[in-house]
Amino acid sequence: MTRYQHTQFGWVTLGTTLVILPPVIFALFNQRDELLWAALAIIALIVALFGWLTVEIDDRRLLIRFGAGLIRRSILLDRIRAFAPVTNRWYYGWGVRFTPHGMLYNVSGFSAIELLLENGRHLRVGTDEPQALARALETATRLTSAASPVEFPKDAGWSRRVRVIGGGIAALVIVSIAWMFYAHTQPPSIELSGEHFEVASGLYSAEIPLAAVRSVTLVDELPRIAMRTNGFAAGGTLRGYFRLEEWGRGRLFINRRTPPYVVVRTADSFVVVNFEDGARTRELYGRLAALSRKVAGQQP
Repeated sequence: MTRYQHTQFGWVTLGTTLVILPPVIFALFNQRDELLWAALAIIALIVALFGWLTVEIDDRRLLIRFGAGLIRRSILLDRIRAFAPVTNRWYYGWGVRFTPHGMLYNVSGFSAIELLLENGRHLRVGTDEPQALARALETATRLTSAASPVEFPKDAGWSRRVRVIGGGIAALVIVSIAWMFYAHTQPPSIELSGEHFEVASGLYSAEIPLAAVRSVTLVDELPRIAMRTNGFAAGGTLRGYFRLEEWGRGRLFINRRTPPYVVVRTADSFVVVNFEDGARTRELYGRLAALSRKVAGQQP
């Protein structure tokens, strides 16, 4: 059942059309007919879209409809938290506009009703009978019109903010997990110089001075992993700190499904590295073993 319906004509739009229509006709009258008809069609379209604004309230919604109805917005009454009569600034303009007080729907004049929705958003509906519209909203929503938006509830939108924050946190977690999975499943990055050996993958890295290397070996099997102490494991990809039976705690940068493995031992720990390409693993072993022997030979 319709509780309220009012149509306000857009005198600014209609007046502007009446002003510009004669010059357009005069300027294009002796030109090509299609130009004249195109100009008239554009003017007619503007009038049909924005020539008037109808505001309607029924048992469940507030409907805002411009002109012939192509531009409209429907607001459920149970989504309205508060409303109040307001006066628009002249520079807010007419039509559908963004303002500091939310979206504005207006065709003429400066009077409006500002609505506060349950999601915390504000919008304004232009009208030439703000008091009548406010009374209709009071009847339909069973809310009392506020004197001004200053009196609006301050808690509106908290549930939406919680959902947005929760969604943002969830998205951040998903992106972080996706990044970690991608970064740690890439081949380890190796830096080998005359002084140190460094391997890195994702959040994990190891840097060993060559002078601290006790041995470099190439093995086809590793002891059973007793515990992951601080690392990444997905399928056969292992990155970070692990405890191996017989060997103790060390760092792994390996794919267990593609032996062999390069084992670099120091006095108190070890680092194990390999690539999915076995030839690349053997090449690393050869370079690392040669540099380690060279550094050992230079030590007094």
